[in-house]
Amino acid sequence: MATLSIVLKTLTDFVQSKLASVSIGGQTASIKVGEGWPAEQAIQSVAAKNAAVIGIYDRSNHDDNRYRSRRVSTNFAAIGTTSALSSRFLENNTSVELTLSLRDGQNAVLANDAVSLVLDNNNVRTGKVASAVAGDTLATLATKLATQIATIDGLSATASGAVVTVSNTSGKNLVASTNSGNIGYILVELKRAMSDVQIICYCGTWDVKKAVSDILEVELAKLNRRYGFQTADQDWVQVSYAKQFSTRNDADTPANVYRRDYIMTLSFGITTQDIAYSVLVASANSQLF
Repeated sequence: MATLSIVLKTLTDFVQSKLASVSIGGQTASIKVGEGWPAEQAIQSVAAKNAAVIGIYDRSNHDDNRYRSRRVSTNFAAIGTTSALSSRFLENNTSVELTLSLRDGQNAVLANDAVSLVLDNNNVRTGKVASAVAGDTLATLATKLATQIATIDGLSATASGAVVTVSNTSGKNLVASTNSGNIGYILVELKRAMSDVQIICYCGTWDVKKAVSDILEVELAKLNRRYGFQTADQDWVQVSYAKQFSTRNDADTPANVYRRDYIMTLSFGITTQDIAYSVLVASANSQLF
């Protein structure tokens, strides 16, 4: 989920990575990058040294582009379990077997795996679902499903290993089916926010300032050209690279410290993640239990 703090951290990590190996005269410069305005003590510590301190500062100039929320993406988790019936027809005073097994390529039941038994009698549908938690096996999941099925009037169910035996004494002839699935995640963008961000560079020497500037000018221009950057959650942040400015000696810059600043506008979505569940018992015309 994209928030201002996540966006600032991502930008901070980006700047730090691009300045990790700045070399002046064959020596690697000591460059520290952090969020917020650099403290006075940190600024003074780089004076006349092969070093720099850089702050990623939120200028608190925020705006929102409001519009209706939109779905960004839907991602479904892998499914570890599948299920099969010995027969689709569960007539009165007969039984069917429901067998659980692992899907191809899976070696264990996955958390949130779910299996169902669906029973139809004309337009009336009854369904029961069992869900796995971490550590469940085919046998424990089968036991959970048997327990759920046994709550249906006129049915009994027992589990033996990964097999559930379902017996029908309801006086009705039923049509059976089974489904399996897992959960998914829906990324929803609630709105887009805009924030002006300033990158403040305090450098101990003119050479360090030039080296840092040469790198940041190119890298920030690349971000602008390539739309922006992505957070760890794959949310896109649009970068509008506005301007840079430089000061050598002013009231806010100590002696033997050189400064270069960059200002940009970041536009990012405020997102939330919803859980999507597989439909294992679809609604029939009449009822859904």
